[in-house]
Amino acid sequence: MPTLPLDLDQDEQFLKNPWGVWDRIRKDHGIFRAEPGTPAGESIWVCTQDQVIRDGYALGHEYFSNAILFPYHAPAERRLGLVEMDPPIHTGLRKAMAPYFSPRVVESRRDRMHEIAREVIGEFIDRGECEFVDEFAKRYVAAIFLEYLGVPMTELDNIIAWAYDAVHLTSAEDPDGSRRGKAMGQIRTLMLSVADARREAPQEDLTTYMIKVAEDTELSDADFAGTLILLFLGGLDTTAGSISFAARHFAENPDDRTAATADEQSVRNAAEEVLRSYGILNATKLVVKDVEFHGCPVKKGDRIVFSTSSAGRDAEVYPDADEFRVDRESYRHIAFGLGPHRCIGSHFARAELQVFIEEWHKHIPTYTVVDPDSVHAHGGSVMGINKLRLSWR
Repeated sequence: MPTLPLDLDQDEQFLKNPWGVWDRIRKDHGIFRAEPGTPAGESIWVCTQDQVIRDGYALGHEYFSNAILFPYHAPAERRLGLVEMDPPIHTGLRKAMAPYFSPRVVESRRDRMHEIAREVIGEFIDRGECEFVDEFAKRYVAAIFLEYLGVPMTELDNIIAWAYDAVHLTSAEDPDGSRRGKAMGQIRTLMLSVADARREAPQEDLTTYMIKVAEDTELSDADFAGTLILLFLGGLDTTAGSISFAARHFAENPDDRTAATADEQSVRNAAEEVLRSYGILNATKLVVKDVEFHGCPVKKGDRIVFSTSSAGRDAEVYPDADEFRVDRESYRHIAFGLGPHRCIGSHFARAELQVFIEEWHKHIPTYTVVDPDSVHAHGGSVMGINKLRLSWR
């Protein structure tokens, strides 16, 4: 049983270059035991190879459950609704939510995504530089999805800060979990206040739709609140991470930037290549039944991580896996996961990424990273970049 020293939240080498670490491990270990593994010192199983991860998803919730993914969310008022449910409860709720995340609905929002991208870029373009993560990535995706949820934009800066604290604080920053808990509480209060307002005066937005879904599926108050929190965090945090990795790549690789913006199909292909080569998801599951999994004795009560961020660079699946190629013929990546818990917002994420590639390069076609050595990722279940200064002077 291979055991390796790796903390997905705080390992300095991992945060500096997560895909370099995955590349070294994946060659020899499709699954390994990470110690300490988590900020709490818990050892965890980590799957790195595409086929191993697919096999894990195929075993399903009878072995690997989504229940209570995050120990610090264990109180009912801090649970994340849909993502921390298993079938059959999960099945009915997801089916009811799916129409509001369909390709047709997303396409109806695309023009507005373009407008928002232009508005955000207009706030700093004349300066000739920006801190990309805070000034563009977070504000762009927040404006899109908060509008869709029906959340007022008056507290945008606070909202962005709450999202970071709820997901990305390290144990060094928040040793007792109090800041994370406070942020989750603030998000919960905000979303429930929006829901109360929509009960009084329904609107054409996702929160109004979720109120009807909750009634139709007899969703508990706790799971209703948790699902609203999940939508809030998913809409604000995950896509911002993908966009930030994309911006760094294009800033450092001008030939790829040119290829990605050649035409509409190139934009779409480039978005898929970003998702494949800069996957951000390390999906955590709770083991609920003993199983011999790829030669390892995985026990009930263990936690297991399916690193789709690693799987996207698996050379057994993708020829020239370390190369960014807009002309790839197949994109069978698993960046959004697999099975019942595949990301329900994947169509939104794709569209937001495509619109970023189009609008950013229309306005800022040439740019570079300021001080590349200062760029660090954050790890954990959803990876991203903390700071990324870009210049186009």
